[in-house]
Amino acid sequence: MTFAPKVRPLGITVLSILGAVGAVLSVLLGAALVISTPDLISMLIKLDPSYSTVGNDVLALSIQIVAAFFVVVGLVALLNGYGLWKGKAWAWWITVSLALLGAFSSIFILPMGAVSLGIELLIIYYMLRPSVRLYFRPQAETLPLTSA
Repeated sequence: MTFAPKVRPLGITVLSILGAVGAVLSVLLGAALVISTPDLISMLIKLDPSYSTVGNDVLALSIQIVAAFFVVVGLVALLNGYGLWKGKAWAWWITVSLALLGAFSSIFILPMGAVSLGIELLIIYYMLRPSVRLYFRPQAETLPLTSA
């Protein structure tokens, strides 16, 4: 028995590519923070001399923690983009969960969060469409091709 090949929905392709671009930018931002830590500390102290009482080590550690956060988020987003591209069920769950979380958090910053809320709800609606859900099912569960 042969199975119909999976056809990736266009919206999933778009979400995968946007996710990968965002992931790369996040990792680059983290790397830029690591590289520019001494300059950032100098700039902070020039902007507000009270930062000099905190100490350079504490400021450097704070910047490094933020940088690590951006790198980890970027790597997870890159992995999720790959999972969306390949039709992995776990990527569907991550995407829907993050969209729900984003929609929920957008409610608390209304009216400024209205655009974000709209985008998140659109992603949730799209991900719940039957044709999209079908793409994330294992290959064995798709309909077999009939032989003529």
